[in-house]
Amino acid sequence: MLRRTILTLAQKKGSVKDIQAHLRHAKADTTANEYMQPLPESVKQMVDSVYQELKAKARRARAA
Repeated sequence: MLRRTILTLAQKKGSVKDIQAHLRHAKADTTANEYMQPLPESVKQMVDSVYQELKAKARRARAA
């Protein structure tokens, strides 16, 4: 799920061909159809929540 999430977000940062090369897929269709999918809002919220928690833990570790 994380791989799909990252690559779905990456579609706003580069072309399908760029992402295809990164994944080493032989066909752009594989990249577009298997990995670049719309994200449900609940998944976006979960990823953001985990990210915020990791950032907070990193700040606390630096402060200690």
